[in-house]
Order: sequence, then structure tokens, then C-alpha cells
Amino acid sequence: MVAPPGYNLSEMAKIAEELTTQLSARVNVEAASFERGEQKIPLLKYYTLSVGVGSIWVMSEPVRSQDMDAMMSSLTALFEQYPGMRAYSSRGSIISSNDGGTRAVALDISGTNQASLYRAAEAAYQAAEKVFAEPQLYSDPSTLSLDQPLWQISPRWQRLVEQDFSGSEFGYAVSALSDGAYVDEFFLNDNKVDIFLFSLAGNQQSLSQLALAPIVTPKGN
Repeated sequence: MVAPPGYNLSEMAKIAEELTTQLSARVNVEAASFERGEQKIPLLKYYTLSVGVGSIWVMSEPVRSQDMDAMMSSLTALFEQYPGMRAYSSRGSIISSNDGGTRAVALDISGTNQASLYRAAEAAYQAAEKVFAEPQLYSDPSTLSLDQPLWQISPRWQRLVEQDFSGSEFGYAVSALSDGAYVDEFFLNDNKVDIFLFSLAGNQQSLSQLALAPIVTPKGN
């Protein structure tokens, strides 16, 4: 499941909870309800779910191998019930990639005008839905929309000078208070660990809270 611009991690987590409830109800239960049409998702042997800021990834396997296509189409339909969501399913393979392998068709679109690129990609996406029979479509980058909001912050420069606050320091503070800012890295038992700085809001920050966030710099630093 690929989310359009505007979804945050907390919203995706809510959707993941709803999906978990529905998918868990199809594990270790009788399969006759699916055959009778009472259930849209076939009986599952297992599933695993991963949630991110802009996507939810599910790996599952039906109890009966003949239900593979039905499982893929039912999960795609389930994901697309959410507003603006794109979804696709693919068969895993130990020989080829998990993006369709030899059954897949890849279309590379390149150019210097970003708006034209996205229009061409959207046109190709819609055409593929008409040309192919029940295709599983995926885009990289995942979103085909340019409507992601852009917020421009114009600081009061005189106040920054009075507080001995440079423009780069202010920008770093805004990053830390909003989506988090990269600090440094260190190694722990040969594993590289990245360090990020967040506000008390963590990844639940909102624009209204951000406007009220205080920024203080000690004098003399």
C-alpha cells in the first residue's frame, strides 16, 4: 500500500491496526467461508506487516496454493479501499526479483521537466490499467502526485541577530522540531548507528504545535 502526500506515520499506524485485525481473522480459521463467498480474503497460513510513513508492506501466504491469485487480488482491493491509496501485489521468487520477474514490464521515464515527468507517468499508469487485464502496478518513486504541501518559513532576521542565531542554526532547529535532524553517527559492535534529534512531539508533530515550539539559545554560545 502506497500512500499519497499528506499521510503521516500516526495515520498509517491506524490503518495498520485495522489491517491487522482483518488479516488476523483469516489465519487459522476454516476455509469454507471463503468458498461460500462469506469472506473476501482466503485462508492465510501466515502474514507479516510493516508500516512506514508513506507505505504499508504485507507478506502473506495462503493455506491452499490455488488461492494465491485470489489472495493477491483481495489484498489489493482491501488496500485500495482507503482514500488515495495505491496498491499492488507480486509473487515472491527465489530466482528472480519480487517485482514480477519475467512476468513484469518496466517502463523508464526520464526528462528534465519534473511536472512533465509526473504527467507522463500518470498517463502511463492509467493506460496500463486499461490495456492489461487486472495488472499489478507499482511506481518508483512511489507517489505520482505533485500536490505535497510546501511550507516556507520566513524568520524575523533582526530577532535572530539579537539572539545570536544564524540562519543555518535556525533551519537546523526547525528540522529537529518537525521531522527530526541528523546529528552524527557512532559504531556499536561494528554496527553503524545514526543519531537523530527530535522534539518531545517525536514523529507526531503538527503545524499548530510547531508554531508554538520555543527555540532558545544560551547567550555566549
